[in-house]
Amino acid sequence: KKLTIAIFISAIGLFLRLWNFGTSPLPLYVDEASIGYNSYSFQKTGVDEYGKFAPLLLRAFNMYNPALYSYFAVVPVQIANLSVLSVRLPSIVFGTILVFITAIVFSLEAGIIVAISPVFVFFSRGAYEANIGLVLLVLGYVLYKNSTTKFHTFSSLCMFCLSAYAYHGERFVGLVAVAC
Repeated sequence: KKLTIAIFISAIGLFLRLWNFGTSPLPLYVDEASIGYNSYSFQKTGVDEYGKFAPLLLRAFNMYNPALYSYFAVVPVQIANLSVLSVRLPSIVFGTILVFITAIVFSLEAGIIVAISPVFVFFSRGAYEANIGLVLLVLGYVLYKNSTTKFHTFSSLCMFCLSAYAYHGERFVGLVAVAC
């Protein structure tokens, strides 16, 4: 019964993340366009816009952003070409996954809050690395707290490390969690 309710809450969260998608937010921000172009470049040539193969950080406007989001966007860009939806789709998917995980692991009420909270909906509707970093961090925490085997512990470690490569802010939290 809890699983069915969690799926329903996740569907509400997905609806809110997709509702009126073509009009709000309107265009891609410069950072999102950079993510999309790098995803397109990875898909077509296997290198980023500066010709580097499999970089961990992407140089964009002389800032070095984590590359993980661009790697997640390669498949949507390949399927739907370079569009607003294909660039933002990974964030929508990860935002919905966060709703589901929160409802299953913590409580149904917390899942509802994540599903309808304007902050979580906002970050799920744009191509924000913070959204993916948060989901990977929560997955790492959940795997660690429920670890019964070395495989679960190793999976938790992998999620914490991936979160550090998804968003700069997760580097401190994820690496501290790995150290503990």
